[in-house]
Amino acid sequence: MYHTVLAYVEENDTRRIDQLVIYTGVIAMLRKAIIFRTGEYPTLEDAVFAAGSYAIRIFALVALLFAERVYGTDSSLLSD
Repeated sequence: MYHTVLAYVEENDTRRIDQLVIYTGVIAMLRKAIIFRTGEYPTLEDAVFAAGSYAIRIFALVALLFAERVYGTDSSLLSD
């Protein structure tokens, strides 16, 4: 999060900011998956639906990151 704020303040290129936002999203969703508890949901179906939505979000973010690295012009992140 710190690097994202610095990138906005320093007005770095948009691509670097996008990478930082995607990384932040991946980390946030992985944290949610790690602390996921089925007991917090009223039914098993609700827990499975929530777990599936987390998985879809994680895969979508990873796919965005992969596409950005493959089709981007510069694959370096945080290179100073």
